[in-house]
Amino acid sequence: MGQTIWLRFRSVRGDDEYSDIAIDDINLFSVVTGVETHGLPRAIALHQNIPNPFNPMTEIRYDLPSATKVRIHVLDLNGRLVRTLISGLMQPGGRHTITWAGRDDRGQTVASGTYFYRLWTPEFVETRRMVLLK
Repeated sequence: MGQTIWLRFRSVRGDDEYSDIAIDDINLFSVVTGVETHGLPRAIALHQNIPNPFNPMTEIRYDLPSATKVRIHVLDLNGRLVRTLISGLMQPGGRHTITWAGRDDRGQTVASGTYFYRLWTPEFVETRRMVLLK
């Protein structure tokens, strides 16, 4: 669950000529069965931020069915870390929400543009896109 897989196909055209074709953004899903207890979600999930596009703040929602280590990072288009929103052990409790106010780790306002937010746990990694418009 939450694994990233990269596939690359290479065809040989000649002695030293190659043609690469890459496939990315493959989502693997697992079926979760069982009875939901105490209103907790059945699986870890990262939801689309609201609102999107946003100015000046947005809410990032995620679900945790059990206590686990969690990191939520905001990244720029080049994959560089802009802000660490959460890093540590989180308790379950259904849907969690965290607000990002368009600032980096130094407290500086970031530029308008496209950003990514990534939820990482030991069992799950997912990244989504958001747009800051000023």
